[in-house]
Amino acid sequence: MKGDNLREYGQKRSHVRASIGNAVSSLRETLGAPVAEILDSQLHDNDFYLGGLDRPTDRIQSGFINNMRQLLDRMKDSAKPPEPIELAPIYNIAGLSFALRDATDEFKNPWRGRLGLGYYEGFPKEHWTRIKALCRRIANLWTNEYSDLRPVADLIRELQGCISLWLDNPEGWTREPEDEREAYAAIDSIRQRVFSRVHALADRRLIGAHTPEWQTAFEFRGTGSTFERARVMGGIYDDAAPHISYRNTTLGTRDFLDEIEAIVREAVEEAGGSVT
Repeated sequence: MKGDNLREYGQKRSHVRASIGNAVSSLRETLGAPVAEILDSQLHDNDFYLGGLDRPTDRIQSGFINNMRQLLDRMKDSAKPPEPIELAPIYNIAGLSFALRDATDEFKNPWRGRLGLGYYEGFPKEHWTRIKALCRRIANLWTNEYSDLRPVADLIRELQGCISLWLDNPEGWTREPEDEREAYAAIDSIRQRVFSRVHALADRRLIGAHTPEWQTAFEFRGTGSTFERARVMGGIYDDAAPHISYRNTTLGTRDFLDEIEAIVREAVEEAGGSVT
């Protein structure tokens, strides 16, 4: 990093920290203020700057050397098992479906734009060769993405974001948290359990349960194949991530919500909390 105002190690560190702070601030809406604040605090205590290590040993600035020592110490500490948290949240599962209301639509609407099934600002229709390349990889069970076309990752991101915000607001606690850090640690333990299971759910609902449809979508040829391929893919997405509405809860929607609720309930109870 070079610049007229970035001559010293401290100036460079401050510049990078400010950039990190701006990035964390942009995550507040997605992750929620409590998570963003804890993340910002942890980054300030756990950031290391090693940009000077490409120089000869006798020319490395002391700041970089100290950061390397701190990083090595932190790596040693990370091998130690975390202390058990004698605190757990209590949730009312009834609010989870409300939190998930926008998740499936926020996943599907950009894809409707990419597939040419509708307009969605910021997501123009993709060239048919890219869509077909995605189908080819999924149909042959090679991978679940192509370039920046990542349906499974997109669904995971939307579900994790909504569930994370819901987890940040428990109905109560097994005891009052001593501070925000303790509360965050207790919820983060649940969040990690939930996220690992959401990954498996998204892959199964989008890919595993629809392999024949992905193969059909890939095999379309000739005139009209672009629309037919998009239509089949749209159907896969609708089934995997159904629209959530209180006015008309279909069997598919109820099954989807039941799966998510089971994942969250198991993760909360494993961490010592409870769900009513």
